[in-house]
Amino acid sequence: MKTLAILAMATISAGAFAQLWDQSDVVNVPGGHANGGDLSQLETGETIFGYGAQTPSNNVMADDFTVTGPGWNVTGLTFWAYQTGATTPTINSVSWAIGNTASTALTATAVTATFENIYRVVSGNNTDTARRLQRVSVTGLNINLAPGTYFVSFNFAGTGASGPWAPPLPTSNAVFGQNALQSIANGAFAPVAQGPVGADLAFQVHGTAVPEPATMAALGLGVAALIRRRRSK
Repeated sequence: MKTLAILAMATISAGAFAQLWDQSDVVNVPGGHANGGDLSQLETGETIFGYGAQTPSNNVMADDFTVTGPGWNVTGLTFWAYQTGATTPTINSVSWAIGNTASTALTATAVTATFENIYRVVSGNNTDTARRLQRVSVTGLNINLAPGTYFVSFNFAGTGASGPWAPPLPTSNAVFGQNALQSIANGAFAPVAQGPVGADLAFQVHGTAVPEPATMAALGLGVAALIRRRRSK
């Protein structure tokens, strides 16, 4: 049975940290910064560096994602944020919720943020370092989601004086419906705008996808064949 145990462990390990939903393409000028970093540059018609997503002010951002196949087990979330003028990572908490609709009822989670070599800048400015993006990860989750559309709602707390702010994807990378929402001071959610259109926020969903029934059946047949082969020896 050692062979079967190794097979099972390999199957689990392969999907343990899968990226189920990737809505994080904030870079539209790779390597465009004077220091060799990447730019998340405002494009034609864009006016917003980031949306207010401050836990102390009860400002909440929300965007949707789609669970495919038989379902997902969500084990982690990743967000992007910034605080203008920060020279070290400053985000120390994310409050979040996942549900069928956007929500202001959030759960606070302590996090460790890391600096990305990515900068939100106006077009033509490749030296500005004021809005350096921070990657903020939530781990240790165990959320089972059936197929369908869900909203992730979130805001941040940080030690900097500005924001925190949630950057949208550049319009050229916004291919997820551009239907992000914002609640100001726990008020009703309303669509946000990036110039003349809506916006997509930057986030990822991590975990494992529930295997398709056909895959489970094939795996069962494979295990049965291994058992028969072992017994025949």
